Amino acid sequence: IMAKELGWGWREKRKQLKEATDYISQFGGAVPPDGALAIGTASDVRDLFHTFDMTGNGYIDLVDLKNAAAMLGFPFKNDAEASRAFAKINKQKDGKITEDEFVDWWNSKTEDSLKKSI
Repeated sequence: IMAKELGWGWREKRKQLKEATDYISQFGGAVPPDGALAIGTASDVRDLFHTFDMTGNGYIDLVDLKNAAAMLGFPFKNDAEASRAFAKINKQKDGKITEDEFVDWWNSKTEDSLKKSI
C-alpha cells in the first residue's frame, strides 16, 4: 500500500523492503511458525523456572509462585487466585511444580492470565 501511495518503482520497493527487514532482524527476526518458538526458548523457560524456585530446592511451591508473581509486579489478588494458578501447573497434584511441569505448562496452547503476565 505504501509503495503504491508513494509511487515507488520496483527498485525503491526492494530497497525499502531490505531496510525494513534489516531493521526488524535487530529485534530477533521474523516470528517462527507454531512450535518453533517453544523449542527456541526452552533454556529461557528453564531459567524462568529457576527464578521462580526461590528456595533452590528443585521445585516451585505455592509460596514460591506467590512471591515470584509479586516480584514480577503482578501479585495475585488473593490466596484463592494463587491456588487456582498453581493447580493449573501442578499436574501431579503433589504441591510441587517440577521443572517439566512448568515447561509443559509454558508450552501449552491454553491461555491464562499468569502466562500473559510473565
